[in-house]
Amino acid sequence: MDTIDEIIKNAQKEIQKIKICSKGWDSLVNGSEQRLKVQKNAELEAEQAKQSLSKNSAALKKSIKGNFANKLTETFEKQKQTLENI
Repeated sequence: MDTIDEIIKNAQKEIQKIKICSKGWDSLVNGSEQRLKVQKNAELEAEQAKQSLSKNSAALKKSIKGNFANKLTETFEKQKQTLENI
């Protein structure tokens, strides 16, 4: 009887180890998927922001003249470059 009990306990321990390992792998896979999703969303948002900056820069350049317009355009260009580096 003792031998059977030991075999059952060892089998239960092995099952627990397997369950723990599988949960670890699940967490690893889910974390990777979440990171990819966040990265894609960030890239999409950055692209939309760049497009918005371009449109706003062009519209403001037409309506505002002088040094202020040049500085504003320059600022928008720097922001676009910053977004491209993300």
